[in-house]
Amino acid sequence: MNRFLQKYVAFIRQPDVARLLLVALLSRMPVGMGGFALLMFLRDQLGNYTHAGTAVGVQLVALAAAAPVMGRIIDRVGGRIPLIVTGTVQPLALLSVLWATLSHMPYAVILGCAALSGIFATPITTLTRTAWRHRFQSEDDRRTAFALDAVMI
Repeated sequence: MNRFLQKYVAFIRQPDVARLLLVALLSRMPVGMGGFALLMFLRDQLGNYTHAGTAVGVQLVALAAAAPVMGRIIDRVGGRIPLIVTGTVQPLALLSVLWATLSHMPYAVILGCAALSGIFATPITTLTRTAWRHRFQSEDDRRTAFALDAVMI
């Protein structure tokens, strides 16, 4: 095994690293699948990809805009409270997208519900990176953890 791979193997063998990598991988899987499922549902209900894609785009822009704020909140209060709030609000917001769509509410209501689901998306990436930052004191280990994390995304 070459020196490059040995570094990563040694890193993964550290206590709790493999477990945290697995949890991070499994917890991120629904993010991509959820966006695709929402796109297909809205496409079926709204009749075209333009409206469906716009709603999913609004959700993702809202997620991206809220992520730095969520990161600051996590830095201040820890991950537990934001995880409880987002784990409660996001499913309700996604149900509101479903309800608004099936109730033939105005498209703006659907977009608002999609934005709300993006704002309250579970901050898995932020929580994972925070865990890496607190887990390692060595800058080299942190860089390795962030590199593996980026590859998993």
